[in-house]
Amino acid sequence: TSGLFAIAFLLAARVVRGGYMDLVSFKDRHADAVCLDGTPSGYHYRPADSDEGKRMWIVYLESGGWCYDPEGCAERCVKRPELCTSTVWPESIKVGGILSGVNEDLHVSLRTANKVFLRYCSSDAHMGDAEAFGLQFRGQRVVQALLTDLVELYGLGRGGPGAKDTLLFGGGSAGARGAMVHLDYVPAMLGNAAADVKVIGFLDSPLWLDIEPLNDRGDEALLSQSVKVHNVSKATHLGADCAAAYPDEPGKCLLGEYRMPYVTTP
Repeated sequence: TSGLFAIAFLLAARVVRGGYMDLVSFKDRHADAVCLDGTPSGYHYRPADSDEGKRMWIVYLESGGWCYDPEGCAERCVKRPELCTSTVWPESIKVGGILSGVNEDLHVSLRTANKVFLRYCSSDAHMGDAEAFGLQFRGQRVVQALLTDLVELYGLGRGGPGAKDTLLFGGGSAGARGAMVHLDYVPAMLGNAAADVKVIGFLDSPLWLDIEPLNDRGDEALLSQSVKVHNVSKATHLGADCAAAYPDEPGKCLLGEYRMPYVTTP
């Protein structure tokens, strides 16, 4: 235990630097939390810098589309290598919006909260746990590794007697779809710490609808994409009620129109 706290202290000391968030790799602690190409995934972290923010945790899953066949993934990794491998990630980033540390429009508890930007390199909207055509679709393992780190390294759920931490768990676009899929499972993923954590969802643009594309560019229908991602990535966080509603079409439970009615976390 003392070793974990020592690691947490060193990491915390490293990431407080002018609002920047430094990269923390899963390489040494979670060997199975990997990118599409098998390199270790990771996240950018900044600890709370006020008493008002120390019990607030913001986790934001990065956006970036997805892929579900060899040709599409190969093209994706050439055009956007940062979505397939961690070898090109910068050591530090400065993120705006809800992760900003200087945005005066944010309440102080949000502006000074513990903040995490989970990098996206699994190409499965953070949902899957499978290998296909030589690639690793391990988004669910990456999310689990992150939540484990927040508990074991940084103290999520240890707010003190009678005090609960608040975890704002969300993302944008593909990150929001992943957050939607995992949201009701987050307490179980936190383990014993969940008793002292209030989980709230923050979903930015996950609400895909089952309609045909309205253009002539040859875009694939959103439901068809979701079904193919499910088939390739073997996503298991389908929601018991959603899976029961669509027993022969589990891919629907990755699509906002069909999944959101069954999400119970506020």
